[in-house]
Amino acid sequence: MTTKGRYMTFCRSLCLVLMVCYWLTCFPQAVGAEIMTLKQSVDQALQYSPLLQAQGYRKAAVGHDLKRARGGYFPTLDITAGYGAGNHSDSTTRLPDADPSDSDWDSRGDASVTLVQRLFDGGETGQNVSIQKALLTATDYGITDSKQAVS
Repeated sequence: MTTKGRYMTFCRSLCLVLMVCYWLTCFPQAVGAEIMTLKQSVDQALQYSPLLQAQGYRKAAVGHDLKRARGGYFPTLDITAGYGAGNHSDSTTRLPDADPSDSDWDSRGDASVTLVQRLFDGGETGQNVSIQKALLTATDYGITDSKQAVS
């Protein structure tokens, strides 16, 4: 192939590439693309950022820890129940005319309710609440920092 033939092939290829590029930029809907503004692209980056999603979940966890710390101000109520079979034979539970070697299994059940309120904890609950509030504030600053880094 001569130099003139190579030049003509190059010109045709370049012309074809330029026409395709022009077509793609002028008609983006034809290829399924969508034109985005800068604000839309930043919003999309913020919405789908794994870093920000992780920070959001961390903030939710710290919020739950704050609620748990505040729970120290309130009383606790414990309810327990049990049921089962038991074998017992002693002088107080045995009938007067019963055989001491009797090994009958009897059903038994028990239940209890306990209400506990701390009167003085040395400021532990207040300190735990303060710590969780500070962690929540730090998490908010971390989210702001991550948003600035992503956008």
